[in-house]
Amino acid sequence: TGRFDPDTGKMVELFGGNKTLQSLGVFILWFGWYGFNCGSTLAISGGAANLAGKVAVNTTLAAASGCITASIIGAVAEGIWDISLGLNGVLA
Repeated sequence: TGRFDPDTGKMVELFGGNKTLQSLGVFILWFGWYGFNCGSTLAISGGAANLAGKVAVNTTLAAASGCITASIIGAVAEGIWDISLGLNGVLA
């Protein structure tokens, strides 16, 4: 089989995957962003600690806002709440 049914030509619903593993992968990436984004200050003493803290807060708020926005848009457009859309919003 494929994306389309060979007999009728209609679209076939594709398997969305394992939602638990999708969530785990997103949270692993999200956690890794803290090491990359905050670690980009290359220092933790003096004023750089304050900058690293601001970067951590910005990383958290950006990913969370993307999740909420994608979830709401998905719910309005499709009429269902799908965790995959929220997870894609985190990564966007």
